[in-house]
Amino acid sequence: METNLQLVISPLQKMEAIKFNYEELKEGLKSSLTKYQNLVYTPETIKEAKDDRAKLNALAKSLNDGKINIKKEFMVPYDEFEGKIKELIELVKEPANEIDKQVKVFEEQEKAKKRKEIEEVYQENIGNYSDLILLEKIYDSRWENKTYKITDIKKEIQDVVKKADSDLKVIESQDPEFLNNMKDVYFNTLDLGQALVEKDRLTRLKETLKSKEEVKETTVNDDSVDAVRYATENIGVDTSKEESVQVNSKIVKITFTVECTEQQLLALGQYMKNNGIKYGRAE
Repeated sequence: METNLQLVISPLQKMEAIKFNYEELKEGLKSSLTKYQNLVYTPETIKEAKDDRAKLNALAKSLNDGKINIKKEFMVPYDEFEGKIKELIELVKEPANEIDKQVKVFEEQEKAKKRKEIEEVYQENIGNYSDLILLEKIYDSRWENKTYKITDIKKEIQDVVKKADSDLKVIESQDPEFLNNMKDVYFNTLDLGQALVEKDRLTRLKETLKSKEEVKETTVNDDSVDAVRYATENIGVDTSKEESVQVNSKIVKITFTVECTEQQLLALGQYMKNNGIKYGRAE
């Protein structure tokens, strides 16, 4: 760019102070406005109060209008100067924007090249974790900066691998029942603490389910005892024999639940069919 393309502003002449009857107005206002100090209006003089308010507001407006008019006159040369400067700026921005587009294309090409190098470094150093620790999970956008060295990126990836090796040793020393769950959490978060929290959660859940199962099993057994007791006491079934006892004198209907495997359930159904016992779903 030519060195003579510089803004040169001629020295501005010192402007005179704006002269007006400041002292005369100030003294006159002090004298005239004294009567309004501590003035109290009554309902009978409210019209006078409104008139006084209108006169004072009109006076304040006339003073402000004078200020605005003077400002407008002073702003005329500045507004003209500002408009011309804006026009010159637009002239400069047009080619600057075109250059900016080319620079950004070049920078993006450089970043793409850097990303490819990062991908290669990742593949070379991630080891057995390529399917477990994906590049996007550990990717740092700062790596794409021109000043960020590939050697530093390589070390950071290697540190991730070393940490994973160390964390997995801790995980594999835990209860083997939850190893897969802990590993899933770890490789989702790369946080050993989260994996240990998951182990504790599953342990508590297991204990809760076990307690519920024990309660359920006790309930089922109680129901079975009651059913057998009813059959024994009311229809005279001899439970000491494996053979079915046919009672002809009285037909009874009992509703109870069973807990068994599918194979056991089929065998139970077949047994009842063989012995002429009617059964069906509870209504």
